[in-house]
Amino acid sequence: MIYPFQQDLENLYYTLKSDNNLSGLRGLKQTASDLSNKYIHDKNKDLRTIEQSLTYALCRMPATYSACYKSFQVVTPKINTEIKTIFDFGAGTGATSIAIHQFFEQAQITSFETQKTQSDIGKKLAPFCDWSSKNILTDTFNQTADLVVSAYVLNELSNPVESALKLWNISKSTLILIDNAMPKTSEMMQKIRQELINNGAYMIAPCPRTNLCTEWCHFAVRVERSKLHKALKNASAPFEDEKFTFLAFSKTPVELPQNRILRHPQISSGKITLSLCTNSGTENRIITKSNKENYKSAKKSSWGDEF
Repeated sequence: MIYPFQQDLENLYYTLKSDNNLSGLRGLKQTASDLSNKYIHDKNKDLRTIEQSLTYALCRMPATYSACYKSFQVVTPKINTEIKTIFDFGAGTGATSIAIHQFFEQAQITSFETQKTQSDIGKKLAPFCDWSSKNILTDTFNQTADLVVSAYVLNELSNPVESALKLWNISKSTLILIDNAMPKTSEMMQKIRQELINNGAYMIAPCPRTNLCTEWCHFAVRVERSKLHKALKNASAPFEDEKFTFLAFSKTPVELPQNRILRHPQISSGKITLSLCTNSGTENRIITKSNKENYKSAKKSSWGDEF
């Protein structure tokens, strides 16, 4: 898979390298390692230099884009209003904005990013967006958009539930939240889910129900690595699996799926076992060959699909 930003991103790397604005590959590998440790141990996630931001983009944009694209693939067919304006909060180097642009090419996208070293890269990779340095959670902000999106941001904030509610209030139609699949993040998303439902939000996805949920709900997408991507990560495999979680809400009621597959289907001789989230709770369902129609459907299904 060639990501829409991949060639431009790698060209930017080689241009900056030739202009002596970047260290060589060995230096970038060290920067990548340092950033990995920083994100594990340091609450301050600021990327202060262009080298840090570009290294982060090279390492993380394919995974962020893939998780966002997969989420939008599930959500956008269910949006029942026209989307003309979009806000991407915490846009970083543009992965989320580029992914949403694949689904709403005619919409006006405003990408909000406070870190200049990131937005400078984003402007080159996503020139079709309007870039803003405003923080729509803390700055005076009275604008709204049909669709508001935030990916891999809320888990870094001191009050993610309150922040999600602010994003919901500036959405005219739809809010989509995407984040990592850590159990703590799942707990955060459960709290956000309940708070927004209490404030009149309607679920779009992934849940087939709106009652209280304690399920560690997450999904996975396979991410292909370029040669440079592999080099920066000291990896030999041509791919990695990005696990993520997402929530989507609407201002108006949306028909929910009957079931959502929560794990990889377990296929054995003559039967397939599905872990399902249903409108009455979670359950394991065994589909046998004797039920030809359901068995055929289950065989084609994968983690995250409706069933």
